[in-house]
Amino acid sequence: MLRDRFSSELNFANKSYEAEYKANNQNQAYVAETGNNHSKSFSILPDLKSVLPQQNIQLVKASSVHSSAVTAVDIQTLAAEKFQSTGKGLTYKDLLRPQYRRADSSKRAQRILKYHKNRGNLITNTPISIPQEYFCNKEHARLSALYNERSILPQPSGLTSSKADHENAIAERKKAENLGHAVVLAVSDADGVAPTGMHNVHIHVTLPSPAYAKEVYEERLHYIKPQNTKQRAKKLEAKMDNYRVRCLVYPHGKIIITIPCTEKPFPINLDSPEQTSIEFIALVAAIRHQLTTNWLSDSRGIIVPPIQSDAWRFVHADLNWDIPTTALNFLDMCDVQITHFNDVWRFYKKQIDNHLYVRIEQGTHQFSNALTTVSFNESIGATIIAAVKEARDKLRVMKEGAAL
Repeated sequence: MLRDRFSSELNFANKSYEAEYKANNQNQAYVAETGNNHSKSFSILPDLKSVLPQQNIQLVKASSVHSSAVTAVDIQTLAAEKFQSTGKGLTYKDLLRPQYRRADSSKRAQRILKYHKNRGNLITNTPISIPQEYFCNKEHARLSALYNERSILPQPSGLTSSKADHENAIAERKKAENLGHAVVLAVSDADGVAPTGMHNVHIHVTLPSPAYAKEVYEERLHYIKPQNTKQRAKKLEAKMDNYRVRCLVYPHGKIIITIPCTEKPFPINLDSPEQTSIEFIALVAAIRHQLTTNWLSDSRGIIVPPIQSDAWRFVHADLNWDIPTTALNFLDMCDVQITHFNDVWRFYKKQIDNHLYVRIEQGTHQFSNALTTVSFNESIGATIIAAVKEARDKLRVMKEGAAL
């Protein structure tokens, strides 16, 4: 009897459920929820998939898909691959192409990119591009903007300037695509493509007597703490004409002046030795004025000799050519150093005023030595230009021998 009673109760529950489903056929969501609750208690009740129409189940699955389904690693990898191959960023159109396909519609692709931008997984470029480009990091976005070198927003009239496009095309052809191309542009340099300059300039000054040396070191610079080195030099620094100048004053009366200026090399006008002499002598004169007036309080100018005297010697400097280069070459290039006979050559990438260059550098070109002294007079411009031409000839020989 107990078995018959239990079976009748189960039959009654099943019939009650079927009656409830038929009575509420228009409210399927409620039926589904009620059926699901019953199914937890009675295994003989129909499954949810058999109760709800198949169409509604598909809609539920579609709505559950979110932009986070495309992971941060996945979207950043796509952006990096796009930049490495084209120099441009990832757009919503790319997510619809077979190679990068991650979406079935334009709106879906745009939502994915905006989602990852808001999450900090992607970076947009400046100025805003059309369509918007996305990058995996700030460096790629910056290089892409520099690579274009023009506003990628449309003109108000919808037209672009053909003259500007022509000038951009010419400038693009003059950019080095690799290190060998940069060397070719440096050794030819027929139309002034390669700005020539020098940096890491070293100038030596000798004070007239040991008495002056002691007075300068112990009295006039008493407030400067010496460096913790064997030479015990006292360091002075200042900025003149946008050049950082450093002076090391030694106890025995020697002063070493250094002008690093690697970010802004001193320009060399190969067509005008006179202009090069005037500009370089003016810079050195400004350094002497800073040394005597501001640092040593030598108002009469008797401690530090005039720059035209043999006490001032132009010892050495690094000569360089800065070759404009493409963003892709800038990104892929590695620093190179070559020793050719007694010369050290360096090839490395350099960014100056938001422009990309390959710097070709002859390190430590000697101007003065034990047998020769280069002083600061009207002939120093010709001496510098002759050194540049000599270095360019050596670079040409090295290129032909090493097949750069």
